[in-house]
Amino acid sequence: MKRPMLSMKEWQTALVRAMEETASGTLECQSVEVISSNGGSNAACGAYIPLSTDEESLHVGLLSSREGSRQLAGTLLGMEMDDEDLDQETVADAVGEIVNILAGVLQREVSGAVSIKLGLPIFVDGTVVLTGGME
Repeated sequence: MKRPMLSMKEWQTALVRAMEETASGTLECQSVEVISSNGGSNAACGAYIPLSTDEESLHVGLLSSREGSRQLAGTLLGMEMDDEDLDQETVADAVGEIVNILAGVLQREVSGAVSIKLGLPIFVDGTVVLTGGME
């Protein structure tokens, strides 16, 4: 028996809950603001992770400025912003791990409706541009 697909609104609602939980739990943030973008982003870096169900596939991403990504990485790793060990490779690994954690929480959020398979996170450093059929 096939499980029904989630609507985009249901995905977004579950994702916001997952981000709030990841931010307050893993990252120990006091508050979080989730900003959605439907037309690409001017953010310089972050990470995406592919998700697939039996019926559909999508990518979940966390994008920020380079400084914001560095702050997120430092928070996850308990490092100061000026720590010389907080290099680009460490930032990429840490932001990828945050997105992986986020996807795991999202997977749990929707587990009653769909079964999700997680891919591997990819780190991006540059402007993300949506083309033709990617919207």
